[in-house]
Amino acid sequence: MCTTFQVRTEDQKYFHVMNMELFTAAGSRMLVAPRGHQYNSEGPEGLKPMSWVGKYGVVGNSLGPTERFHGAMNEKGLSVTGLYLPDFTEYMTVSEQDNGNFITYVHLIDFVSSQFEYVEEVKAALAKIKVCDQKIPEFGNVSQPIHFAVYDKLGYCLVIEFVGGEMKLYDNPYGTLANAPTFDWHLANLRNYTNISNTGYLTTEFRKGETILPLGAGSGTLGLPGDDTAAGRFVRAAFYSNQVTPKNWNEGMVEAIQLSNKATVTSGSIKYNGKGFGIDADVSNVCAWRHIASNSTGVFFQSHYGTNSWLKFDTKEIDFDTPGIRSMTYLDTTLEFKDLSNEI
Repeated sequence: MCTTFQVRTEDQKYFHVMNMELFTAAGSRMLVAPRGHQYNSEGPEGLKPMSWVGKYGVVGNSLGPTERFHGAMNEKGLSVTGLYLPDFTEYMTVSEQDNGNFITYVHLIDFVSSQFEYVEEVKAALAKIKVCDQKIPEFGNVSQPIHFAVYDKLGYCLVIEFVGGEMKLYDNPYGTLANAPTFDWHLANLRNYTNISNTGYLTTEFRKGETILPLGAGSGTLGLPGDDTAAGRFVRAAFYSNQVTPKNWNEGMVEAIQLSNKATVTSGSIKYNGKGFGIDADVSNVCAWRHIASNSTGVFFQSHYGTNSWLKFDTKEIDFDTPGIRSMTYLDTTLEFKDLSNEI
């Protein structure tokens, strides 16, 4: 389970918000990859996958104890993240004729974030390569069905899916993505909610001359899904994130944090059997971590379920020259409060 969406300001600043719901964040780390880093994709035995040198420095998080990015932003403000898409994902098939021209889906975020500045560049590059399957040892040696969202500093958003062995690229006008079904289904499903409004209903008459007033505000959101299914989360995120009207970066960051709070799945609300991840237990799905990529300024913010604070990683200040991928653990249970008891 995951939910990702975009916040836009009146002065054209853009934020990519990601809530990562998972049974655990154990082993996850913050990563930095420098400019000029040598990337090598894995691939099926006997075939030769792509290798490339990163053009841009990248900061982001890993899913488990790996040196592969799961959510990332480069120094040009392009951000990428992956979300679970079970039952619909089928990656592309590769053969000897594709040698040197394919990567596995596990390395897609590394490839996109290290090479490109704009969504249009990503679309052009992906049209020329293939993306195949790969099993992940740290998650039970099974493949994970993932679709991807890419955001840039111009406000464009791209969805990448693999269905029926083909790559599907979608422009995303709402900046929102969740889990299954596929993105085109979610777009069609929005047509079921044309009655939803942030203005509410003023009055109505069941009988001529008898006016009925709504009980307080919010009547325009009657029928907005309140469940935690992917369909419900997509509709809510698309609605709420496109109603806010921040004027500038500061207001946009406030709205990004508040909307992330609104989308957070809390402990105990969803029980998930994690066999697909190699975990044979009844576990609780929670918002393991959240990140906000300020695409316009190149600043990456990270938080997780055990704390109320946010970590800040400014790509203008990060050392992207020192060779090698660097990592740091960030999971703690620190709660931060400003104590004004003696000042009131």
